[in-house]
Amino acid sequence: MRIIDRYGQQNALPLTATKQGTAAKGTPPAQSSSTSAQPAAGEKVTLSAKAQQLADQAATADANKVSQLRSAIANGSFKIDPRAIANKIVDGNEG
Repeated sequence: MRIIDRYGQQNALPLTATKQGTAAKGTPPAQSSSTSAQPAAGEKVTLSAKAQQLADQAATADANKVSQLRSAIANGSFKIDPRAIANKIVDGNEG
């Protein structure tokens, strides 16, 4: 079992509590009601054509991956690698 020294980590994000009482990595503390994260009235956000194209490609790729995983699970060919899962848990790697 690996124990990570919080003081030895660089760029570590603090753990903060969520409303459900669980810890969430890197989430900022809740803001007071006087400050809002919502954009002011009349502000607009627009995406460039390239950004929209990339978002569409990512959504298509995700849908394809989900479809492939769903069919692999359904036909019994999906294999779980417990060693890879354990390594991700121990190393703390995301993704």
